[in-house]
Amino acid sequence: METNIFDYHTALLWKDENFDIASLRTTAGVPDLIALDGTAIQVPAFDGGTKVESIQGVKELNHDYKEGTPLRFHIHWMPTTADAGTVAWYLTYYIHSGGVKITGTLPLVATASGIAWKEQRNDFASLDLGALGKIGTQIHFLLYRDPTTDTYASDGAVATFGYHYQTDYRGSIQIASKTGVFL
Repeated sequence: METNIFDYHTALLWKDENFDIASLRTTAGVPDLIALDGTAIQVPAFDGGTKVESIQGVKELNHDYKEGTPLRFHIHWMPTTADAGTVAWYLTYYIHSGGVKITGTLPLVATASGIAWKEQRNDFASLDLGALGKIGTQIHFLLYRDPTTDTYASDGAVATFGYHYQTDYRGSIQIASKTGVFL
């Protein structure tokens, strides 16, 4: 008989932190709200064509984040037509803690499935936080589509955006640090 042993004291787990795109702060080029596949539910739709649209937000790293590990940002979106093409998503970030910061932009070129309203999850490159990989670090972001650099002329409807992160399961003993002893 095969036994599956899981040691909660040493195991590394993954968690997913997703943002409801409709609840984030808007910017000058605001995505339109459109009906989700003919329903009464509305979702933000980032335009195809020539208009750059964006949304922004901020998040603090959770206490169960395994300090020093990378973040893996991703987007859940749907093409709104059966047309094919590529969509150019961009994630600009400003990450800071204790006077230290990193900034940059991660590009992501995703291929539209050619099936209207088929949910797609696409991943940005992993982001190594270096010395900022600590609980409490603040992550500011600007998510946008630049249709002038892609070939899918229709809206890209976004459900959620977020990141995967490794966890050491335990959270923290202190309110702002992982110092202390677990039994």
